Amino acid sequence: MDDIRQYVRVSLSAHEYPREIEFVSEMPLTTSGKVIRRILRSRAQEEAELVQG
Repeated sequence: MDDIRQYVRVSLSAHEYPREIEFVSEMPLTTSGKVIRRILRSRAQEEAELVQG
């Protein structure tokens, strides 16, 4: 994981690289093959709420 972070920091500007990296088994896709980002955001929000208690 540290290798990924280092590569991204070198390759992208500071405002572009992700602060957190999470691996998922399958990406939610539309019928045309685009990533459904709102589903990923809602999953992240749910996880954050669980952590906060």
